[in-house]
Amino acid sequence: MTQLKSERTRRREEFRRHINQVLENREDSADDEWWEDDEAAEELDRLACAGSDYASNSDRLKIGSGEKLILAVYKGDSGALFKQIEAETDKVMKNPDGNGIHLLFFVHGMRKRMQLEKRYAGSFGKRLENRIRTGAGGKNLSLKVTYVLVQEYKKQDIELKNIKRFEMLQMPALQAHINREPAEEGKRKDSDGNALCSLVFTVDLFQLVEIYNLIGDRLFRNNVRFGINEMLGVDRAICETLEKEPDYFWYKNNGITILIENRPPDLRGLETLLLDRVVPDREPVFSVINGAQTITASARYFFETERAEEDSQDSAEQKRKPADGSDLVCAGQKSVYL
Repeated sequence: MTQLKSERTRRREEFRRHINQVLENREDSADDEWWEDDEAAEELDRLACAGSDYASNSDRLKIGSGEKLILAVYKGDSGALFKQIEAETDKVMKNPDGNGIHLLFFVHGMRKRMQLEKRYAGSFGKRLENRIRTGAGGKNLSLKVTYVLVQEYKKQDIELKNIKRFEMLQMPALQAHINREPAEEGKRKDSDGNALCSLVFTVDLFQLVEIYNLIGDRLFRNNVRFGINEMLGVDRAICETLEKEPDYFWYKNNGITILIENRPPDLRGLETLLLDRVVPDREPVFSVINGAQTITASARYFFETERAEEDSQDSAEQKRKPADGSDLVCAGQKSVYL
């Protein structure tokens, strides 16, 4: 019973953190302690621990944000979920004051995310926009959509492999934290006794996609760009480069920045960098702080490629469809470095 309670608590905290992160990135003025309301806490529990497709809204969660939130957990039945989303939208549109609607999908695994994105992009997305427009009585309200990848994983090492030491640059230690003032002159370490160390190296992009598929959007927990909306065609440009000229990806991309907290990285041998030994009941000590859009767009490309290749294979022995959260295998995956 204690273990079950701990798991439910962890899930609630994860969902609460994701919701708050979306609000913060939208610079929304929601109550910072909305989850302490008893009714909101119960609804958050239903959302985080849903065993089937489930939708809720910001009013039921007591979130007084500028945008009305529709929160939806996708388990596989998009038809049932879309009906719930329409019902929740009708409820919040009874009081259409605000800047618009923000639809927040919680999805378990990249394969389900790709499936949901395709189904949403069909007729439902346009139908929902029309429903909001009608409910607003002609008022111009925006509709934004964010996908959050939530994953369950077992205790294991997260590593970057095949790193060549002679291609690695180890930068001088910085006596400060990121986004803080430098330490006083003469001090070798900050007030916590830590120095900021950095490594610059080239890595296969596909490894980062696999890590994203394993731990989900926890990979971006310290990224200020979480939930970015695609408006400039960057996602499309990334996918086109991966498809048509992957050898040029290194030159066109600004790279990925990963922050590892509290300890220096563990260099295992000459070719492997240990990021963390992750466990289910705590957050990873590493986070991508620049490059979330690159990783999510690349994951979409690799998974689309994998699905197309699986569909074209005739022999059952040639097919491999691992469950969400397992290692991803792309038969035609190209080596792309950044």
